[in-house]
Amino acid sequence: MLTPPSDLAETTWRAALADRWGLGVAAMNYRAVGFGAHHWELEDVDGGRWFVTVTGLRTRRVWGGEPLDAGFGRLRGSAGSYARRVDDLLAAHPGVLGGALERYDRLVAGVHDDPPGLVLTHGEPHPLTEIAIGLDRFRAPHGDTADDEETWNNLAESLATPAGGGS
Repeated sequence: MLTPPSDLAETTWRAALADRWGLGVAAMNYRAVGFGAHHWELEDVDGGRWFVTVTGLRTRRVWGGEPLDAGFGRLRGSAGSYARRVDDLLAAHPGVLGGALERYDRLVAGVHDDPPGLVLTHGEPHPLTEIAIGLDRFRAPHGDTADDEETWNNLAESLATPAGGGS
């Protein structure tokens, strides 16, 4: 998602973060990463950094008439065997995602500052890409297949990379 959701007021998500997670928001920056959800990098009033995701329940229904509660249930951990492990893995590497986002922001700024000196390419591995792929797979219903294990290994390796992701 390239832009924040137009139907979610800032006061609503600030209240939810305070009420549900005890987070007072000092700063929150929208991050256009991932697929099918909205993401922000948040700094709380104590200086802690968080990665916050908002997912529309209507997009998580299996069919159009399915109750929103069914989509919510899938988001609340019934997604599969790797869902809880992903939560623990992200908690164990809090600086990696922020560091990769900072590096990406610097690269984008460099393109805007001096485009003639750069050659744009595609298809190169990037820690944010691997992290987004893994998070997307494990937030949806999944099993315990060889593909799931490979995705888990790639996600764990990407999060074990030092913040910033290299050159």
